[in-house]
Amino acid sequence: MNLQDLNSRNYFLAVGGFLTVLFAVLGPEGSTDLGLPARLLQWTAQVAIPLVLLISIHLLLSRSHAFDRLNPWLKLTISGASGALLFAPAALILDFLFGIDDWDEISSLSALLSLLLDEALGVVFPVTLVWVGINAPRVIG
Repeated sequence: MNLQDLNSRNYFLAVGGFLTVLFAVLGPEGSTDLGLPARLLQWTAQVAIPLVLLISIHLLLSRSHAFDRLNPWLKLTISGASGALLFAPAALILDFLFGIDDWDEISSLSALLSLLLDEALGVVFPVTLVWVGINAPRVIG
């Protein structure tokens, strides 16, 4: 993955834009009920933040010779799951900011940790799957 290459940057920008519009229009579970402009803002954050994290984690891990020798699908899965785990706290904060989760649910540290665990369980698989999917054309060639 060479982000100095204009084609790579344009590819990720196009994919990010497509996913943002797709999720905003479809309004899947976890979308705000505040209308299309708010959903576009929400999904811009929900797509851009993990995409930046995933790219950064993948590039960081690629500096390791052990990681670099792995099968490309395994590398994407590892960087995807790692980036998704890092995104979970941000996803929870975004859920609070957009009114999807209620601040009143946090009555203690254990309640916060439980919400964070639920969020991680909810984002790791789909974020990893999307990461592998958007990179599949590059792996396949």
